[in-house]
Amino acid sequence: LRPELAPVSGIVLYRGEPVEGAIVEFVRDKLPVRPVGNTDESGKFALTTYSPGDGAPLGEYQVKVSKISYTG
Repeated sequence: LRPELAPVSGIVLYRGEPVEGAIVEFVRDKLPVRPVGNTDESGKFALTTYSPGDGAPLGEYQVKVSKISYTG
């Protein structure tokens, strides 16, 4: 039985500019799934838990945003 989901979307900005290619994760202890999304060129994302863009289980989360960039 899957938990009830709510759609979650947003925009990631850094210093007022959109962040492309960032990973947005919603983290909660004892949750067997991890809702995650990737930002597009305009910084927009939608979370996925089971199928693309389906959202996240209801509840409170910590939000983790990360991006790896390579130089050289």
